[in-house]
Amino acid sequence: MSEPLDTIRRVNSDQPMTLEELQRARITLDRHSRGKKTDVLEARRRVGERIEQMTGRTTAAAGASAAGSVRHASIQDSIYSGSVRPPTAPKSGGSPVGGFIVLLLIVGGIVYGCSRSGSNASDAGGADSSSSASSPEADAGVGQVSREEFEAVGRTWPLTVDRGTLACEPAKQVTFTAGGTTYAANGTALSAGEWPAIDPIWADDGSGLGLKVGIGDLIEAGLALC
Repeated sequence: MSEPLDTIRRVNSDQPMTLEELQRARITLDRHSRGKKTDVLEARRRVGERIEQMTGRTTAAAGASAAGSVRHASIQDSIYSGSVRPPTAPKSGGSPVGGFIVLLLIVGGIVYGCSRSGSNASDAGGADSSSSASSPEADAGVGQVSREEFEAVGRTWPLTVDRGTLACEPAKQVTFTAGGTTYAANGTALSAGEWPAIDPIWADDGSGLGLKVGIGDLIEAGLALC
């Protein structure tokens, strides 16, 4: 039990921790969270929040630079026409802001595609529209994502499955569904206790140290659906 106790003490001390250290702490706490011990769950929640804060700062800075040049109407009319298609992969050496703009295009296409589907369902009949409005997906931003789309824009795909459904539930709880199972993709969703941790489909980074591939790009895309 010394491993989780040391990790909990480190997290609760509020000492500065790097993103890699926070990810390693999250893995350790996830392994011991099945027992539902309060101190473990609380430390896991704090780690998740700190990771989100670190990745969120990067997202906010890039989003501020891109906001003036990306418009929703342009995404709908010029890039997508009813189906989601990944943009052309950027050349190596492109700026991080450019990569983030392309990611926004993907997310915009997902949202637009979903709105097109909802509009068609409404035209088909009032009964179907009412049924759709009362479904769980009506309260969450939902979109299909894949390894191909992420890698096409230079983003990291952190999972062992090739595609799935990304969703932003209330309170910015990001989930990922694949193979009939919905997983908690960020710390906020895991703390809710409604979904299992994403570890079973979270890819190792290949270092042999038990570390995982960075999941920040997936969480970032999920939060963009909120």
